[in-house]
Amino acid sequence: MSVRSVRSTGIELHYEAARATEFGLEVPACVYVYLDEAGYATLQLTMDDARVLAEMLPGLVMAHDATEHAAAEHAAAVAESKAA
Repeated sequence: MSVRSVRSTGIELHYEAARATEFGLEVPACVYVYLDEAGYATLQLTMDDARVLAEMLPGLVMAHDATEHAAAEHAAAVAESKAA
């Protein structure tokens, strides 16, 4: 089984289910993350690593958003104090 998900940013996710090769080797399930349209920047994750990343990303995004919000508030306060 194989599933693709494409985002407008150029990032593409591709899931491949565990499978056996024609030589009898077991290949575990994995996720490919293509970071550019040409496929030159590719990240292959085990399912365990993909789960860890999925758990970590929301906190990272929230920290980024909080930092941007604080910076915007600070800039507004500085502009207001200069105007006074």
